[in-house]
Amino acid sequence: MIRVAAALARILLGSSLFALWGVFSVRTWDAIPSHWLRAAAILPLVLLFLLPFTALMAGISAMVRAISPKK
Repeated sequence: MIRVAAALARILLGSSLFALWGVFSVRTWDAIPSHWLRAAAILPLVLLFLLPFTALMAGISAMVRAISPKK
């Protein structure tokens, strides 16, 4: 039951983070006037998304380990 809840939390929170990050990334990308700078901004925006996403997944895994019954 705990692992199912964790899987649902990963799906819902990961999707929400992806949606919010996508909206703010597009708004940031549209605010850049130069096409060259837009192309250069794609990689940092993707890499900056990976940091909170990794922290979210690690946090959920840590909570599952803390809550799950020990053998």
